[in-house]
Amino acid sequence: MKNILIGIAGLLLGGLASGSGEEPLPRTYLAEQPARVGVALLENGQLHTLGEGEFPLMSVVKLHQACYVLHRMAELGLRPEDTVLIHYSELRQDTYSPMLQKHRDSVFRLSLRELLTYSLQLSDNNACDILFRHFGGPAELQRYMQSLGIDCKIGATEAEMHDTPARINDNRSTPSSTARLLALISEHRLGLPPAYAVLLDELLSGCRTGTARIAAGLPPGATLLHKTGTGPCTPTHTCGVNDAAYIILPNGRRYILVIFCASSSLPLPQTEAILAEISARIAAE
Repeated sequence: MKNILIGIAGLLLGGLASGSGEEPLPRTYLAEQPARVGVALLENGQLHTLGEGEFPLMSVVKLHQACYVLHRMAELGLRPEDTVLIHYSELRQDTYSPMLQKHRDSVFRLSLRELLTYSLQLSDNNACDILFRHFGGPAELQRYMQSLGIDCKIGATEAEMHDTPARINDNRSTPSSTARLLALISEHRLGLPPAYAVLLDELLSGCRTGTARIAAGLPPGATLLHKTGTGPCTPTHTCGVNDAAYIILPNGRRYILVIFCASSSLPLPQTEAILAEISARIAAE
């Protein structure tokens, strides 16, 4: 992990310019896709965007939440090994939650590290909402993001989005704002204790979701730290597919890439293939 941090450090050295230099984004390819796609590429101080505008964050909001939880843990003097008491009866049974398969006791404990792992690496909705209950809800997360200068809207828990699907729009952001948050994370500029900043890197490097998205477009040996999000899907329609990553290629090139895709008329595998193709074209530059 130390080598990863050295490779990522200084990603924005020299300041942040917007859209200057040669355009590296596949504009023509994106215009041909039956979906609304937004892309932000941040590399060497240059921010390139395409299809800007706000998109539902989906489970990418768990990235924002993890930053806030680690911040509150530091303020409260809590360690990753400290545990939370969980009642099985308070867990949603009708939501995506790998935790449900492993923990069936009526009462059990999980460490804060385990809850963050479930939320970030497996996108567990129950873990996300447990963290909301213990560290503050969407309003507190929104205020924390504002304190960082990150422009986003956070207004719903996972349970609220599940009960009222239209509320996925309560958590939204632009690709460029999410790229800026990833820049703060990658450069350890969130103000977290060093051990907490390293923990966040480790959690993101172990993300197990979305392997057919940005990851599928990278060459063997690339390092990927990322968080994905997926909206409700039908066999012929995909509400949203997101991936937000910072990347180190085997040749040493490093960059942040955020791709948000909404209102796709394609099923999930073909929509994920759009993200993989964008990733491959950018990695080949």
